[in-house]
Amino acid sequence: MQSGFVHFITGLSRGIDFDAALYVLELKKENPGLILECAIPFLAQSDGWFAADKKIYEYIKSKADINTVLQKEYTKNCYQKRNEYMVDNSSLVIAVYGGTQSGTKNCIGYARQCGVKINMIYC
Repeated sequence: MQSGFVHFITGLSRGIDFDAALYVLELKKENPGLILECAIPFLAQSDGWFAADKKIYEYIKSKADINTVLQKEYTKNCYQKRNEYMVDNSSLVIAVYGGTQSGTKNCIGYARQCGVKINMIYC
């Protein structure tokens, strides 16, 4: 890649995480050396989702190079643990953020605390 980044981690949340992961999968067609890793907070992450969202989730997981399951069962802090895993294993965080209290805000705060570079996209 032109930027030098080849390993991308998605948290597999619905929305921008899906869009970013699908974009990386498209880029992999022209750049087979790219790596997509799914950081899965717990095994049943997609339980209760609409069928269409589950289909995208399963597709991304099936095409990813690495699927890292962080814990077997849901806990109150499993999404924060997932975010910390992604930051701890990154040299750049790309955050799409709308300015509200959210998991994304917490992830940005953790990245700042760790001194990891952040590329903010405000929406």
